[in-house]
Amino acid sequence: MNRYISYALITVILISIGQLLFKLCSRDLKIENVQDIIGFILNKYLILALIIYVISTALWIFTLSKMELGFSYLLLSLSYPLIFVLSHIFLHEEVSSYKLISIILIILANVILLYGDRA
Repeated sequence: MNRYISYALITVILISIGQLLFKLCSRDLKIENVQDIIGFILNKYLILALIIYVISTALWIFTLSKMELGFSYLLLSLSYPLIFVLSHIFLHEEVSSYKLISIILIILANVILLYGDRA
């Protein structure tokens, strides 16, 4: 596998983890006074998510410098299936047949993308 594809996939993983952390920090979100704002800003999930986003953004920019935008952006769509799995495991979100079919189509599109040019 091309190492830049690996970088793009690492970015997908980091972005997905960041989104999960954003969701975790927003679960009991209430902003009614200055203490709530400070508490939100100092939330461990928010801080970790922002750190992960800075790292993933730097890696993504590097990846974009080495790959076609259209190709790399299709790989970024793999964050949807990963978020689907993470949200089910960690947030106990529902798995519906429509979501599952959508995720399968996204994965299938990426398989075609990755292996279609080699045929």
